[in-house]
Formats: sequence, structure tokens, C-alpha cells
Amino acid sequence: CMSGHIETIKLLLSHNANAEKEYILNENTFGVNALQIACRNGHLDVVRLFEKYQIPLEYMDNKSYSLLHYACMKSLNNKSPQH
Repeated sequence: CMSGHIETIKLLLSHNANAEKEYILNENTFGVNALQIACRNGHLDVVRLFEKYQIPLEYMDNKSYSLLHYACMKSLNNKSPQH
């Protein structure tokens, strides 16, 4: 999800969507999951695909950050400094 390889994600979800749903929501060693990473990296196509496969988009992490928080982090990181 970091690189947004949508075709690979589609393939994985099409073969075993239920198992992949659990994997998508499992947190890595940094405490974030694939859905959060997709939002943080601005991969809207991946987020929409997750939505299509009924991955719950109302997820919040252990810091109470929602997916909107992660999307905003992406937006803030893309801003250039004002002169």
C-alpha cells in the first residue's frame, strides 16, 4: 500500500477477500495498517478498492487517529513552505 500497486492488491483481494481484510487491518511494527498507509501516501484508488471490498473505513488507531487524520498528514507533507 505504500507504493499503491493497485493491480497486486486487486489480485490478492480477489483470491481471498476475507483473509485479506484481516491482514489489511492488522498493524505493523510501527502501529499502522495498510489502510492507514494508503491514506497517508495519498493512494485514493487503493482506499476506494478497500471500500469496495467492505474494509471498514471508520478505523481508528491506538492514538485515536482516523483515516482523515492520515489523509491530512499526506496533505500537510505536500505543502511547500510559504515565502
